[in-house]
Amino acid sequence: MNLATAAGAQQMRIDAQGQSVGRSIGAQRLGAVHPGYLNNTSRSLFDPTLEAMAPVDRRALQRAAFTIEWERAWTLPFYRERYLQAGLKPGTIPDLSDIPMVRKSDLRANEAALPPFGSHRAVNLADAVRIARSSGTTGRPWYTFYTIDDIDRMREIDRTIYWRAGYRPGMHYSLSFPQNLYPTNVNGGRSMRDAGMLEIPVGVPFSVEDAVGHIRVWQEIGVDILMLSLPQLNLYDEAARSIGLDLAELLSGNIVSIIEASMQWETPRKRLEAAYNIRVRNTYGVSDCIGFSVLDGETHSGMAQPVNYYITQICDPDTGREVEPGTPGHLVVTMFGMDQFMLRFDSEDVVVERTDPCPTGSTLMRWNYLGRTADMAVIGDVRLLPVQVQLELEAYGAPEFGIAPGAADVLRLKVEHPDADSIARHLSERLGVPATVISAPQGSMPRSTYKPRRLAFD
Repeated sequence: MNLATAAGAQQMRIDAQGQSVGRSIGAQRLGAVHPGYLNNTSRSLFDPTLEAMAPVDRRALQRAAFTIEWERAWTLPFYRERYLQAGLKPGTIPDLSDIPMVRKSDLRANEAALPPFGSHRAVNLADAVRIARSSGTTGRPWYTFYTIDDIDRMREIDRTIYWRAGYRPGMHYSLSFPQNLYPTNVNGGRSMRDAGMLEIPVGVPFSVEDAVGHIRVWQEIGVDILMLSLPQLNLYDEAARSIGLDLAELLSGNIVSIIEASMQWETPRKRLEAAYNIRVRNTYGVSDCIGFSVLDGETHSGMAQPVNYYITQICDPDTGREVEPGTPGHLVVTMFGMDQFMLRFDSEDVVVERTDPCPTGSTLMRWNYLGRTADMAVIGDVRLLPVQVQLELEAYGAPEFGIAPGAADVLRLKVEHPDADSIARHLSERLGVPATVISAPQGSMPRSTYKPRRLAFD
């Protein structure tokens, strides 16, 4: 019996016992769109029954689901060895915070010791119907294997987050993310189709000429939603000007879902929205945990965890314990109810939980994403992420910049702005650390064709 078949049999047993795992947390799968759903496109939540569930009820269902995953973990040598060393036992369900966290470095070490794919995977190559691979910018490219059922579950997740962001049937959606093996492309077209939208997968614009080609497609086909990064938006602006076009006129009224942490704050978001007459949404994901992709909503009330298949915690990276709401910590993800498996995965992304009520009525955990631990500058006992510097540079017209990460006695910064001394004084006063700023000529710092480069510093 292959994994997909075994997982299906397990799901039948779980459902028969009334213990909801993933798809059965609600009365039915999100994939089975309820009659009348698409007739009420003004509602804020795709499925209020699930998304506005009482937190105590959601935790109870997640706990029931977790008991299944805890037993699965002991069948994988990677997890079994770690848990035995921690003094844990199968059959005895610990508190989630008592379970050791797993980081990408742990998984890489496991695969190096047991090539090519280690002993941590519940879904291996023989079980997969689709593969994805990371770009490899921070090391050896990372493979992910998908079963057909997990692809269906990912589409369920996408439909809820798309709805939250204001995507609606009939819209034209264009994706400027990498295509082919890149994880986002595994799901994009399928999810667009399921949500009743037209997908326009233009891919990454590697040059002004590429960007002009994408713009021509948007002019001919029409576009309502773009998903891209801030460097890409800047490149499209340059390309539009090169052919005598006002990009703001082309994009007027569009939703732009953007990879840019600073846009979670009102000042930079409104600046960008006014510049292009667009409606900005923020996008975030943990690609190591398949399907874990989120968008903030029309109310900009934080990134909301996916409805099903995940338990999210915000934890102290040293202790693994949850921090108090409002305190920055690492986002830790536990998957359940999917064929693929990840238990207590430390994304090493720094987030802070939102505690204000969501205007939509959603009761899902929400957070603001602050950045990657690897990008942090540590000045004495002060830890700074690029977005903190970026928000302070709004006062200087939001120029391009790069910082030096890691431990140092002074914050080192390069900025495309002539008044380095003024910026240094401003940052020192606002951030509470000494700062050294070097002025760079306008346009001289490296530009990315995808994600922003905030560590471009010599």
